[in-house]
Amino acid sequence: MEAGTTISSTASRSRPWWGSCGRRPEGGFTLVEIILAVAIFTVMVGGAAVFLGGNSVEDEFSRARRSLEEAAQQARTQALQSGRDQWVSLYTNGVAESPFAPGIELDLLTPQEMSAGIRSWGRPASRGYDWYFSRYGWLEPVRVRLRARDGQEQTFFFAALTAELIAEPAGR
Repeated sequence: MEAGTTISSTASRSRPWWGSCGRRPEGGFTLVEIILAVAIFTVMVGGAAVFLGGNSVEDEFSRARRSLEEAAQQARTQALQSGRDQWVSLYTNGVAESPFAPGIELDLLTPQEMSAGIRSWGRPASRGYDWYFSRYGWLEPVRVRLRARDGQEQTFFFAALTAELIAEPAGR
């Protein structure tokens, strides 16, 4: 042997320093690790689905309100610009050409009913109810109730001068 030559055993070099940490030197994951990762992923996806889809009736109410509000603003603007009265047809299941989501229904309380002493909610006739918008910018003040199949409801009215949707407190 020459001076400065080191003798080393090949057995001590065949295993890397991390080989004693419990994993096989070939790499990869054990079955327990894969099952654990799949379980964690399933719980996360399930939680996200509940979080994202848990408020669908509220979303349907919001779309129905927006549809009513857009129709009111559009009719009021058109009445003011054209100088002609306008009407928007309200139906039990939608407004004008925009149907509500299935399960959302509309009830009305009109000024004619209120002046006649009727205080109960009515449904628009099958031909619809023609909501009036004056060429001077004011509109017929109707009260609207949206109902869902599960019993939830929202009540609001439209300001006669601005067509602004104003929500009523629950239980009124």
